[in-house]
Amino acid sequence: MPTLEEAHTKDTDGLCRVTMTVTIRDSSVRTALLRQQHLLGQERGSGVFLPEGVFIPSPPAWMVALAVLLPALLFFTTVGVIGLCSKLHKEKEILSLREDYEDKEEDTARKELEQLQEELRWRRGLLHAADVLLDPDTAHPELFLSQDQRRVGRGPSRQILPDNPERFDCRPCVLGVQGFSSGRHSWEVEVGNVMVWAVGVCADRVQRKGRPCWSLRMASGPWSCLDTSTGSCPLQRRSSP
Repeated sequence: MPTLEEAHTKDTDGLCRVTMTVTIRDSSVRTALLRQQHLLGQERGSGVFLPEGVFIPSPPAWMVALAVLLPALLFFTTVGVIGLCSKLHKEKEILSLREDYEDKEEDTARKELEQLQEELRWRRGLLHAADVLLDPDTAHPELFLSQDQRRVGRGPSRQILPDNPERFDCRPCVLGVQGFSSGRHSWEVEVGNVMVWAVGVCADRVQRKGRPCWSLRMASGPWSCLDTSTGSCPLQRRSSP
C-alpha cells in the first residue's frame, strides 16, 4: 500500500492549494493513478508513469540493522580499547612501583647486612680487648693520671716530674705499661668533653725526646692520621655499629 501525504496551503488570492505526496516502495509499480470526484458528479483522473531508472528502492532490513548496529559496535569497541589501555597503564604503574619497592627493600636489606657484618667485626675485636694500664713514667708533664692508671687528662699547668728517658717532652703523650709484639689486640676508649684527642700505637724503641710517633687523631670533628714528623693526613671514618 503506497504511503499518502497531503498538505493544505492558502494562497494570497484566497485559493487553497493541496499538495499530495505518494511514496511507492514496490519496484514493480510503474504507473500511479489519481482519481478526483467533484461535487458536480464529474470525475477526473491523472496518472504518472515511473520509469525504471527513476525508482529508488527501499533498503533491505539487514542493511538498516547494520547501519544501526555498526556505530554501536564501533562505540563499544572504542570504549573497550580505551578501558584496556587504561588497565594496562595502571598495571604498568603498579609493576613499576612494586619494582621500586623491591629495590628499596633490597637496598635496605643490604645496608642492614653491612651493619650487622660491621657489628660482628666489632664484636670479634672485643674478644681481643687488652687491659690497658697507663705508664706514669712515660707521661708528659702536662698529663695527669688517675690512681688506677686508667684515666688521663691534660692539666692547666706543667708538673715537675723526673726527666727520665722514657718520658715524652714534645707531645702530650703517655704509653701503656704492657706492650704487644704479635697477635691481635684492641682497646676501647671513652672520650670526655674535649676538643682534641688522639689514640694510637708507637714502637717500643721510639725516643720520647722529640722523635716521631704515630696515632689516630680527631680534632674538631674530622679524623686524621697523626705523625709528629710529617704532620697529619685525613682519614675516612667508617660507619660504627
